[in-house]
Amino acid sequence: MKNAVKMWGMMSGIVGLILLNVGGAFAGGKSGQEPMLKVKATDQNTYRLTYATEQKGTVKVSIYDAEGRKLITDRISGLNAFSRNYDFSSLPEGEYLFKVEDDQSSREHLVMYSLPKEDVQMALKPAADQRYRLVVRSENVPPVRVYIYDRYNNLIQDDYIVSDASFSRVYDLSKLATKDVTFKVVANNSEAVFSSK
Repeated sequence: MKNAVKMWGMMSGIVGLILLNVGGAFAGGKSGQEPMLKVKATDQNTYRLTYATEQKGTVKVSIYDAEGRKLITDRISGLNAFSRNYDFSSLPEGEYLFKVEDDQSSREHLVMYSLPKEDVQMALKPAADQRYRLVVRSENVPPVRVYIYDRYNNLIQDDYIVSDASFSRVYDLSKLATKDVTFKVVANNSEAVFSSK
Protein backbone atom coordinates (compact mmCIF):
# COMPACT_ATOMS: atom_id res chain seq x y z
CA MET A 1 0.00 0.00 0.00
CA LYS A 2 2.87 2.38 0.78
CA ASN A 3 4.21 1.72 -2.73
CA ALA A 4 0.88 2.67 -4.28
CA VAL A 5 0.76 5.91 -2.29
CA LYS A 6 4.39 6.60 -3.16
CA MET A 7 3.63 5.89 -6.84
CA TRP A 8 0.81 8.46 -6.83
CA GLY A 9 3.01 11.06 -5.16
CA MET A 10 5.86 10.77 -7.67
CA MET A 11 3.86 10.90 -10.89
CA SER A 12 4.75 13.50 -13.53
CA GLY A 13 4.26 13.99 -17.26
CA ILE A 14 1.61 15.02 -19.70
CA VAL A 15 -1.51 13.07 -20.51
CA GLY A 16 -4.66 13.44 -22.36
CA LEU A 17 -7.77 12.86 -20.26
CA ILE A 18 -11.33 12.02 -21.13
CA LEU A 19 -13.72 12.12 -18.21
CA LEU A 20 -16.79 9.91 -18.10
CA ASN A 21 -19.26 10.43 -15.28
CA VAL A 22 -20.74 7.04 -14.44
CA GLY A 23 -22.36 8.00 -11.15
CA GLY A 24 -24.24 11.03 -12.48
CA ALA A 25 -24.43 14.53 -11.04
CA PHE A 26 -25.42 14.94 -7.43
CA ALA A 27 -26.83 17.96 -5.64
CA GLY A 28 -26.11 18.79 -2.04
CA GLY A 29 -27.04 21.26 0.60
CA LYS A 30 -30.76 20.55 1.10
CA SER A 31 -32.05 18.22 3.75
CA GLY A 32 -32.40 14.64 2.50
CA GLN A 33 -30.37 15.29 -0.63
CA GLU A 34 -27.55 13.07 -1.82
CA PRO A 35 -23.99 14.29 -1.15
CA MET A 36 -22.44 16.47 -3.84
CA LEU A 37 -19.68 14.57 -5.63
CA LYS A 38 -17.58 15.72 -8.58
CA VAL A 39 -14.50 14.31 -10.29
CA LYS A 40 -12.96 16.76 -12.72
CA ALA A 41 -9.70 16.97 -14.66
CA THR A 42 -7.85 20.07 -13.45
CA ASP A 43 -4.95 19.78 -15.87
CA GLN A 44 -3.55 17.18 -18.23
CA ASN A 45 -2.52 14.78 -15.48
CA THR A 46 -4.56 15.57 -12.37
CA TYR A 47 -8.12 14.82 -11.31
CA ARG A 48 -9.77 16.78 -8.49
CA LEU A 49 -12.37 14.95 -6.44
CA THR A 50 -14.78 17.26 -4.58
CA TYR A 51 -17.26 16.00 -1.99
CA ALA A 52 -19.80 17.84 0.20
CA THR A 53 -22.64 16.73 2.47
CA GLU A 54 -24.65 18.10 5.40
CA GLN A 55 -23.15 15.85 8.08
CA LYS A 56 -19.57 15.25 9.08
CA GLY A 57 -18.37 11.69 8.82
CA THR A 58 -15.81 9.38 7.31
CA VAL A 59 -15.45 9.14 3.54
CA LYS A 60 -13.40 6.46 1.80
CA VAL A 61 -11.99 7.18 -1.67
CA SER A 62 -10.60 4.19 -3.58
CA ILE A 63 -9.13 4.11 -7.07
CA TYR A 64 -9.10 0.90 -9.13
CA ASP A 65 -7.48 0.01 -12.46
CA ALA A 66 -9.30 -1.76 -15.30
CA GLU A 67 -8.49 -5.19 -13.82
CA GLY A 68 -10.15 -4.24 -10.53
CA ARG A 69 -6.91 -3.88 -8.56
CA LYS A 70 -7.13 -1.27 -5.84
CA LEU A 71 -4.34 1.26 -6.35
CA ILE A 72 -5.00 3.64 -3.48
CA THR A 73 -7.41 4.26 -0.62
CA ASP A 74 -7.84 7.57 1.20
CA ARG A 75 -9.91 8.02 4.35
CA ILE A 76 -11.11 11.50 5.15
CA SER A 77 -12.69 11.96 8.61
CA GLY A 78 -14.39 14.74 10.50
CA LEU A 79 -15.21 16.95 7.51
CA ASN A 80 -18.47 17.57 5.70
CA ALA A 81 -16.69 18.89 2.56
CA PHE A 82 -13.28 18.46 0.93
CA SER A 83 -11.36 18.51 -2.36
CA ARG A 84 -8.46 16.19 -3.07
CA ASN A 85 -6.16 15.99 -6.13
CA TYR A 86 -5.03 12.69 -7.67
CA ASP A 87 -2.12 12.62 -10.13
CA PHE A 88 -2.31 10.01 -12.91
CA SER A 89 0.83 11.02 -14.83
CA SER A 90 2.87 7.86 -14.23
CA LEU A 91 0.04 5.41 -14.86
CA PRO A 92 -0.43 3.56 -18.14
CA GLU A 93 -3.33 4.36 -20.43
CA GLY A 94 -6.65 2.81 -19.53
CA GLU A 95 -9.79 3.00 -17.46
CA TYR A 96 -9.65 3.93 -13.78
CA LEU A 97 -12.53 3.88 -11.35
CA PHE A 98 -13.02 6.30 -8.46
CA LYS A 99 -15.21 4.75 -5.78
CA VAL A 100 -16.39 7.09 -3.02
CA GLU A 101 -18.16 5.65 0.02
CA ASP A 102 -19.66 7.34 3.06
CA ASP A 103 -21.98 6.04 5.80
CA GLN A 104 -25.05 6.51 3.59
CA SER A 105 -24.02 5.88 -0.02
CA SER A 106 -21.49 4.76 -2.56
CA ARG A 107 -20.70 6.49 -5.89
CA GLU A 108 -18.44 5.61 -8.80
CA HIS A 109 -16.79 7.74 -11.48
CA LEU A 110 -14.93 6.22 -14.41
CA VAL A 111 -12.06 8.10 -16.04
CA MET A 112 -10.43 7.18 -19.35
CA TYR A 113 -6.77 8.05 -19.12
CA SER A 114 -4.73 8.36 -22.30
CA LEU A 115 -1.25 9.56 -23.07
CA PRO A 116 -0.90 12.46 -25.49
CA LYS A 117 0.40 11.99 -28.95
CA GLU A 118 3.95 13.26 -29.10
CA ASP A 119 4.17 16.44 -31.16
CA VAL A 120 6.61 15.40 -33.86
CA GLN A 121 7.36 17.67 -36.83
CA MET A 122 8.49 15.89 -39.98
CA ALA A 123 9.52 17.31 -43.35
CA LEU A 124 10.99 15.82 -46.50
CA LYS A 125 13.04 18.18 -48.68
CA PRO A 126 14.31 17.27 -52.14
CA ALA A 127 18.04 17.65 -52.64
CA ALA A 128 19.96 17.22 -55.90
CA ASP A 129 19.94 14.03 -58.05
CA GLN A 130 17.19 11.94 -56.42
CA ARG A 131 18.38 12.68 -52.92
CA TYR A 132 15.91 13.55 -50.18
CA ARG A 133 16.54 15.04 -46.75
CA LEU A 134 14.23 13.89 -43.97
CA VAL A 135 14.04 16.30 -41.00
CA VAL A 136 12.42 15.19 -37.72
CA ARG A 137 12.00 17.64 -34.84
CA SER A 138 10.58 17.02 -31.40
CA GLU A 139 11.41 17.72 -27.76
CA ASN A 140 11.63 14.00 -27.07
CA VAL A 141 12.15 12.20 -30.35
CA PRO A 142 10.48 8.79 -30.34
CA PRO A 143 11.84 5.99 -32.54
CA VAL A 144 11.15 6.78 -36.21
CA ARG A 145 10.28 4.26 -38.92
CA VAL A 146 10.77 5.29 -42.56
CA TYR A 147 9.19 3.28 -45.38
CA ILE A 148 10.02 4.12 -49.01
CA TYR A 149 7.74 2.75 -51.76
CA ASP A 150 8.06 2.79 -55.54
CA ARG A 151 5.23 3.95 -57.82
CA TYR A 152 3.70 0.44 -57.70
CA ASN A 153 3.56 0.61 -53.90
CA ASN A 154 6.36 -1.95 -53.49
CA LEU A 155 8.53 -1.41 -50.43
CA ILE A 156 12.04 -0.54 -51.59
CA GLN A 157 13.58 0.61 -48.31
CA ASP A 158 12.75 0.33 -44.61
CA ASP A 159 14.70 2.36 -42.05
CA TYR A 160 14.44 2.40 -38.23
CA ILE A 161 16.00 5.40 -36.49
CA VAL A 162 16.55 5.90 -32.77
CA SER A 163 17.82 9.33 -31.80
CA ASP A 164 17.97 11.31 -28.55
CA ALA A 165 17.47 14.61 -30.37
CA SER A 166 15.99 16.14 -33.50
CA PHE A 167 17.80 14.90 -36.59
CA SER A 168 18.00 14.88 -40.38
CA ARG A 169 18.95 12.06 -42.70
CA VAL A 170 19.65 12.05 -46.44
CA TYR A 171 18.28 9.24 -48.60
CA ASP A 172 20.11 8.69 -51.88
CA LEU A 173 17.72 7.10 -54.38
CA SER A 174 19.71 8.02 -57.50
CA LYS A 175 20.50 4.37 -58.31
CA LEU A 176 16.81 3.42 -58.52
CA ALA A 177 15.19 2.97 -61.91
CA THR A 178 12.06 4.84 -60.79
CA LYS A 179 11.92 8.49 -59.92
CA ASP A 180 8.42 8.32 -58.41
CA VAL A 181 8.70 7.33 -54.76
CA THR A 182 6.60 7.74 -51.65
CA PHE A 183 7.97 8.15 -48.14
CA LYS A 184 5.86 7.06 -45.17
CA VAL A 185 7.33 8.27 -41.87
CA VAL A 186 5.93 6.97 -38.57
CA ALA A 187 7.00 8.39 -35.19
CA ASN A 188 5.07 7.27 -32.12
CA ASN A 189 1.45 8.13 -32.94
CA SER A 190 2.33 10.59 -35.71
CA GLU A 191 2.44 9.64 -39.37
CA ALA A 192 3.35 11.61 -42.51
CA VAL A 193 3.36 10.64 -46.18
CA PHE A 194 5.52 12.46 -48.72
CA SER A 195 5.58 11.93 -52.48
CA SER A 196 8.38 12.80 -54.90
CA LYS A 197 5.88 13.75 -57.65
